[in-house]
Amino acid sequence: MTQVAPLEQACQQQAAVNSATDAEAAGQERAGTPGSGTSNGSFVPVEIQQALLPKVVLQHYQHPFGPWRRRYMVGLVSLIAALLCADQNLLAPNLSAAAAYFGLNDQQKDTILGGYLMAAFFLIGAPSALLCGYLADTHNRVLMLAAIIIIGEAPCLCTYWVTELWQFFVLRMLTGIAVGGCFPLVFSLMGDLFPTSQRSAMAALVQIAVGFGIGGGQLLAGMVGPATNWKVPFVILAAPSLLLAVLLLLTVREPPRGAYEEALRGQLAAGAAYSESISWRKVKQLLAIPSNWIIILQGLPGCLPWGVMQTYINDYLHLNKGFSVEMATVVILMFGLGGGVGVLAGGAAGQLLYNWRKEAMAVLTGVSVLAGVGPVYFLVNADLMAAGYASALLMSALAGFLVSMAGPNLRAIMINVNTPETRGVSLALQSVTDDLGRGLGPVIVAGFISAMGRQGAFNLSVAGWVPCGLMLCCLVFTMRKDEQQMQQRLGKSADAALQQIQLRGAARAPHTQCSSRSRSYTVKVCAATASTKRKGNVGFKWDPANSRWVRDDRFAGIAADEDRTLIKPKTGAAYQAWPVVHTTLSDAGLKSVDVEEARKLSRAGWTLVDVRLASDFDAMSAEGSINVPMFRLVAGNSAWDNVKKLAMASFAMKATERDPDFVDTFCKTVKKNSKVLLMCAVGGTLDTNVTYRRDKKLFADPERAFGRESRSLKAIFELYDAGWSLNNIRHVEGGFQQWKYQGLPLAGDEE
Repeated sequence: MTQVAPLEQACQQQAAVNSATDAEAAGQERAGTPGSGTSNGSFVPVEIQQALLPKVVLQHYQHPFGPWRRRYMVGLVSLIAALLCADQNLLAPNLSAAAAYFGLNDQQKDTILGGYLMAAFFLIGAPSALLCGYLADTHNRVLMLAAIIIIGEAPCLCTYWVTELWQFFVLRMLTGIAVGGCFPLVFSLMGDLFPTSQRSAMAALVQIAVGFGIGGGQLLAGMVGPATNWKVPFVILAAPSLLLAVLLLLTVREPPRGAYEEALRGQLAAGAAYSESISWRKVKQLLAIPSNWIIILQGLPGCLPWGVMQTYINDYLHLNKGFSVEMATVVILMFGLGGGVGVLAGGAAGQLLYNWRKEAMAVLTGVSVLAGVGPVYFLVNADLMAAGYASALLMSALAGFLVSMAGPNLRAIMINVNTPETRGVSLALQSVTDDLGRGLGPVIVAGFISAMGRQGAFNLSVAGWVPCGLMLCCLVFTMRKDEQQMQQRLGKSADAALQQIQLRGAARAPHTQCSSRSRSYTVKVCAATASTKRKGNVGFKWDPANSRWVRDDRFAGIAADEDRTLIKPKTGAAYQAWPVVHTTLSDAGLKSVDVEEARKLSRAGWTLVDVRLASDFDAMSAEGSINVPMFRLVAGNSAWDNVKKLAMASFAMKATERDPDFVDTFCKTVKKNSKVLLMCAVGGTLDTNVTYRRDKKLFADPERAFGRESRSLKAIFELYDAGWSLNNIRHVEGGFQQWKYQGLPLAGDEE
């Protein structure tokens, strides 16, 4: 058996994956004959290449997390989800006790506690889900999950000390942050821990934990509340949630994105991480997927009956059907237990049906929801005292079983039809509609109660499962095509990544003397070069009082081997101090141009290179420019990396670090010593003088002893150190912001 290089092997594997994906999209198996003909009679180039390559045994990409580690993560996040969702219905068994505590009558109890309070709880969860979903596609999801637990569960703990109704309202709204924000994070993580053949089953485990959490929370409140105080259950559930947040931070790491996507196997086997990130263009793309719309919109009518079951039915069975609080609570507990079994059975059955024929999973979700209407109607309309307590328990369990079968399968479908970088947003949109339905549902039901009484209102609300089930059946016509298109998009991304790796390998050859050295050694040589070119007459030091570099010629002529000009951050590659960069480029005679001149040179054949982050470039860029980012998102998972990510995420910002492969990537993208213009966001300057507007007299400004630093100037320094001639490089003053301000042509998603 002939051996080939890992990269070549990965390219063959990627081609095989893409061929299989294309064949499935076309609805047929591709024949194994070499050289399928095109319209002009020529052969497909990739097939010729495959025919010439030797046969190889394709490497199987191994997930960096072992099976037990992944199972531990599922178990931990399932337990967290259970405790968070147990908060939802803690008030339901003690609704009357809470109403008496706040001095509310029966109508106010249904309207304020059953309607407005639940609306506040879930409506705050909607923006929380959107924010967490968007950030989940660009930030560390483990850190975000821990943060969202702490933010949401601390107010739940404080519920014990409320004395006024408005205080209770505020705390319940804040608790809704945790419930709304956790699901996009949890299920986004599941998508990167398990393949499509197991996702429905894994989603079922999380869903069953949620079902047990909701039922267990109600049982706890129904048993503990009457015996002690209606506020005690809030403390019992909040305290362990906060402890689990700490355990999550200490024991769980972020999994790689796209680790189990079929179309990415070749790319990941070659050692290239999946680095796509969310953008507005991709948000528009996910909104064009029919399966997403079906799953999102079905949650609106479908959540009305859930509002009845989770908010009103416990009190209804107690006051209107003659059961005690404890007996009514057990009936609802059976609904939760049946739901747990239904989630488990639905996940297992859905996975088996999906592996047999994908459309069968969609049929299961729709039919099970439609079948759940009957048992709930029995609970609402039957004479339960005459029918017997056992019949109420049986029908409650059956209703929970049937309506819960769809849940894990819908999550799995959402994961399967969306790319890894858009799953957080898509799952968040589903959570938003769920939260809106559950939040507004009790309010709408409260209005129905005022108009037609409890029984009529509940009958009308439960009918919401009918359009929900019919919509889910429509997934039969969309889910297969949507999943195939998603795999095709991933295949194109993987092809592009592998081509970049090949080109990067070819580009490294001319730079062997520079790029083969370690990063720290390279920058030390830079320091020596800068020191030599400074001719020993320019010195500097760091002024901590003013947080700036200042000129001090007493330190002139620092030797490179003293390592005193090399900055080594906790995360990312080491780099030279800005005064070294400024002095080197100034002495070498770097020329700068304004944006108007840059546009003229670009149209005359110079290459305009934007060194901003890829996400910023994709959002908006100068017309005709290309992107070679000097910085990248923090790639590591060390303690300092995670602290930096969490700190920046708290400001809704991205944690970045220098890309150690910047020069190699630049040389791969642009031919060495071709004519280039470098641009960043603000441009910076090497000029150390300023002028008064009135008399335009120049004078030296100590604040600008070393100009104003920028990423474009630092990038030019790196290229100069790698052997580029400054005669072929121009620095664009003012950067992209000045280009935009001047009204020059733009490109990008936000154009």
